[in-house]
Amino acid sequence: MHCILGTMMMRKTEIAEIAVRLILGSVFLWSGLQKIDNPSRFAGEVFDYDLLNFTFGFAVSVVLPWLELVMGVLFLAGFVVEGCYGCSSLLLIIFVIAQTLVMHRGVSIKCACFGSGTGDQDVIGLVTLGRTVVILIVIVIGWAVHSVRETEKRNRKQVKQIPGACLT
Repeated sequence: MHCILGTMMMRKTEIAEIAVRLILGSVFLWSGLQKIDNPSRFAGEVFDYDLLNFTFGFAVSVVLPWLELVMGVLFLAGFVVEGCYGCSSLLLIIFVIAQTLVMHRGVSIKCACFGSGTGDQDVIGLVTLGRTVVILIVIVIGWAVHSVRETEKRNRKQVKQIPGACLT
C-alpha cells in the first residue's frame, strides 16, 4: 500500500512540475519573442524606466529578450530546469523592484513585460506589479515541486539498493 501511495504522489508532483514548466516556458518564450521582434522599441522602453545608465541599459535591452527566449525553450524542453528557476526568479525579483521604484516615482510608462503593450493595462501599476508577483510565485512553487521530485529520485535510488525494498 505504501508503494502505491508513493507512486501516486510521485505522479502528482511530476504532473505539477510539467504544468508549471509549460506555463513558465510559454510565458518566457512569448515575452522574449515580443521583445526580439522590435529591439529598438524595447531599448527605448528599458530607458523609460530611467534606472540604468546607457551602457547597462543597452546591454539589458539586447540580452534580456534572448535570455527570456532561451529560458522559455529550456523550461519547455525540461533542460537545465534548476538554472532556469534560479535565473527567472532573480529576473522577476529585479523586475518587481524596478516596477515598484517606477510606481513610487509616479512615472507613467509601459511595463514592456511582453513587448510593447497596446493599452493602458500595460502601464506600470498594481495590475502589472501583481502579474509579475504572481509569475514569481509560480516560479517559486515550480522550483519547490522540482526540488521535491529530485529528492524523490534520490530516495528511489537509495531504496533500490535495499534488498526486498518496494521498487516504484
